[in-house]
Amino acid sequence: MSKSIGEVLKEERRSLGLTQEQFIKGIISESFYSKVERGKNEIVAVDLLKILAANNISEEEFLSKLNVKENNNLEEDLKVQLLNAYSIHDKKKIRMLVQKIQNAAMDENTKISARLIDAVVNNKINDLTQREITQIKRKFFEVDDWTKNITTLQLFCNSMLLFDFDELVLFVKKMKKTCKGKLMKLPFNTQKIIASICINYFHNPDLKLKCNTKC
Repeated sequence: MSKSIGEVLKEERRSLGLTQEQFIKGIISESFYSKVERGKNEIVAVDLLKILAANNISEEEFLSKLNVKENNNLEEDLKVQLLNAYSIHDKKKIRMLVQKIQNAAMDENTKISARLIDAVVNNKINDLTQREITQIKRKFFEVDDWTKNITTLQLFCNSMLLFDFDELVLFVKKMKKTCKGKLMKLPFNTQKIIASICINYFHNPDLKLKCNTKC
């Protein structure tokens, strides 16, 4: 029987005799991780690898427990590899993985996520179709606690041109609410990405037009 990343994480945690809070060691929120184990949230490669390292769990052994020959787990494994390649900006590996994902019998959301990563890394955001843009927007609206995830924050920062002004206002307000009173306690790389999002937001032509109209 095939197992998801969440199920294997749960097995590893229980084998170590740890609570969820002890297992994640502050890398992600406990509420988010709880949903990962239940299959309701997807954990990105950067956070997964950090949790494995923090608990001295071998990446190779962990992935082997997913039994990647099964289609569902092949999808999980490719997603982990793709997000890890994105985090280190490995264009060659991203191109190879995106091709594999597009040719495999995977769900549309996975293929759209792969296309977004490929477009961002290769500066081809304008090549996305309207259908793909609509699906990408929907994905950001549906993802739970995306503002707490550095990889998703980075993707959002690099794809802000896809969103209209009202959508950006909604997302920036959500990010502000998440980071209120916590910004200086976040990792430096996360602070940099949030700063970049704010710069992109305040350089939005629609925002300048609204400010000029009010003045």
